[in-house]
Amino acid sequence: MFIGLTFLVYYFAELFGKALLHPIQYLFVGVANCIFYLLLLSLAEHVSFVTAYFISSIASISLISLYSKSILNSRKKATHVFYILSGLYSYLFVTLRSEGFALILGSIGLFAILGLAMYLTRNIDWHKMGPEIQAEE
Repeated sequence: MFIGLTFLVYYFAELFGKALLHPIQYLFVGVANCIFYLLLLSLAEHVSFVTAYFISSIASISLISLYSKSILNSRKKATHVFYILSGLYSYLFVTLRSEGFALILGSIGLFAILGLAMYLTRNIDWHKMGPEIQAEE
């Protein structure tokens, strides 16, 4: 889910920012997200969870944001990615730390994110975005 939300951020950057991203670039961002969890797990064995989460999230957000600056060809777009990822990582931290309320916080958060995605894409003609339909001869 968390990796999917990051991909959604990049898809929107591609859609609204007129950027053209290659699947390999999506793959790199996905791998960076996976390594976040590996860093978190390995650091949490030696330091507190909060410290491990802070270090892992700062490292991942920084890596992805710096990469975004290059692939999106814009400091402004990369800054937007930075803030959105910071919000996502903060949301994940709060959800993980809330134990008894994790399910409801996660559900409400996902509902809000889906609503935002639907609102942002409400005027897009999805049929025009696909491959051109060739006229029958």
